[in-house]
Amino acid sequence: VLLGKDPPAFEWIAAAMGKYTTAKSFDDNSSDLAQAPTDEQKDAASKVDVLQVQNTMGSTAGAGSGEFHMYRASRRREMNRIEKMDVDAKKKEEIDAFETRKRERAEGAEAQHQKRADKRRKKKDKKKGKAGAPG
Repeated sequence: VLLGKDPPAFEWIAAAMGKYTTAKSFDDNSSDLAQAPTDEQKDAASKVDVLQVQNTMGSTAGAGSGEFHMYRASRRREMNRIEKMDVDAKKKEEIDAFETRKRERAEGAEAQHQKRADKRRKKKDKKKGKAGAPG
């Protein structure tokens, strides 16, 4: 039993292992050292979409008395999932259409504002020109 410090015979193992920043990778192509995956790489790998299959029907000849109920439940779950996807897609489409209309109205209002401001400025300049002209 090792208590406290490692005996001197195991010092070379601790020195060879380092700080656990690399992992030895032996595959058919290479025996080089490979960097251990970072937390970001681990997170990215865990977010990969995986098709999840639940309650797959077996390949045996007969179906038990509970198979129909399991099939019906899995079909209901799948239909609910598809319906939710349709509702989400429709909602996103409505939001996009609203944002487009909102942007067009804002651009139209800005153009109208600019047009009226130009008209006021011209009127003001014309008034200044008449007042300053010798008469």
